[in-house]
Amino acid sequence: MRDARAEVRRPIGLRLWLSGGWLSLLALAAIFAPLIAPHDPLAQDLFLGRLPPFWEDGTEPGYVLGTDSLGRDVLSRILYGARLALIVALVAGTLTCLIGATLGLVAGYYRGWCDRIISRFVDIWMAFPRFCSRSC
Repeated sequence: MRDARAEVRRPIGLRLWLSGGWLSLLALAAIFAPLIAPHDPLAQDLFLGRLPPFWEDGTEPGYVLGTDSLGRDVLSRILYGARLALIVALVAGTLTCLIGATLGLVAGYYRGWCDRIISRFVDIWMAFPRFCSRSC
């Protein structure tokens, strides 16, 4: 039989570095969105509505990914949208960690009836597949 530990040890591959670099680039773009966005993401210009991206004919200089139906720059909207998504993800993750750690510490410290009540609430929460599908 082969040793199971020998199969687990793998060098850090190129895919890990590429995915980590890509996520870092997206996070930096979201953080520095006000500095690198070419236009205001909320500014509307109906005369520039539905411009195609730069690789198609009929594009306008300065609108790399084109515009939407209201003439708003798509690249600027993506950058600011990534910023909002990053904020929501960080706040949700932080709150989840704080609430879960607090409940776990209280249940572990007091044990007995407190542990049983907290455990039942967690069991009820985990019984709903919609809440459990992303975290389980």
